[in-house]
Amino acid sequence: NNGRCIVTAMANFTSKATCDQSVPTRLEAVKFLLHFLGDIAQPLHTTANEKGGNGDICKWGQRKTNLHAIWDTNMVVANINGDFAGYLSSLAKDITQGKYADQTEGWKSCLVNKPIDGLNDCVIEWANEGNQFNCNNVFPAYESAKSSQNLDMSQSYYKDNAAYVNLFIARAAVR
Repeated sequence: NNGRCIVTAMANFTSKATCDQSVPTRLEAVKFLLHFLGDIAQPLHTTANEKGGNGDICKWGQRKTNLHAIWDTNMVVANINGDFAGYLSSLAKDITQGKYADQTEGWKSCLVNKPIDGLNDCVIEWANEGNQFNCNNVFPAYESAKSSQNLDMSQSYYKDNAAYVNLFIARAAVR
């Protein structure tokens, strides 16, 4: 997108997080990098299709929204279920000794196997993970819901995808 995407943004802010920059510049860069690491792990942040799902109108219960917001906010909030500390504790346990423990080395292998100047390759790899999930899951499920005229994503769509939300958050935390 003319160099205006998460891949180039991460490269830009990585260069601003170096020791030869001022402390405020580094601090801002690290904040953006952490934000982008969370974004790139979630679906719809690496696709131009319907502006990352922002143009795919649907509902969450009775509220009109879009597919991007469903993945970015609604399903995350539903998984947390009002207990942020409990959610974090459960997620940390899943990462260190639970259902994700055997996957964590693979999630960070790109970073371990490449020098810092290879970060762009890792970011592209992560973007491709998101795009593959979008193509294989997010968009086909949305199109199916649209064709059946059941665009309330707070029920079966949520149940089918809630576990993916936790997986993507865990993967971002490890990276």
